[in-house]
This record gives sequence, C-alpha cells and structure tokens, in this order.
Amino acid sequence: EKTLGRSLIRDYLTGRLTRRELTPALALATRQYAKRQRTWLRRERWLQPVRAEQLDAWLGEMAASQRQYSRDQIPESPLQGGGGVVE
Repeated sequence: EKTLGRSLIRDYLTGRLTRRELTPALALATRQYAKRQRTWLRRERWLQPVRAEQLDAWLGEMAASQRQYSRDQIPESPLQGGGGVVE
C-alpha cells in the first residue's frame, strides 16, 4: 500500500470510484506526497539547495574527468574475455 495512488486505482477498477472521481483524487494524493517530501527535505539540515547552473557546471566537470580515461587504461574485468572461472 505504499505505492502512490494504488488504493485509488484499485477503487476505480473495482467500481468504488468513477473516472471523474479518480482524477482529482490522484492529483490531490500527488500534491500531498510532494508536500511531505518538501517538509522532509526542509528538515534535513545537511542537504543544501543547488541552483541549476551549479549542477550543470558540476556535471560538466564530472563528464570531463570521465573522458580523460581511455578504454585501454581501464583494467579488464575478470569476467571479460578469457571465459575462465572467477575465484
């Protein structure tokens, strides 16, 4: 029962709710869940908001650092090639 809207969908499929009743009920359940998430995030002091520009810069740095390694510098996995038993 922890899936968002599961009970509402079940009620719709069993005829306890009409489609006209289902749609606003799902929207309300979604808004309430989002509010609970925002409340939880606000209480987590270790989390800091990040602006989209900061995130873009960080992701760019991560991609650049990944590109500096060529495929031949990465050690071969024991599961690749050889077909031997991994111990």
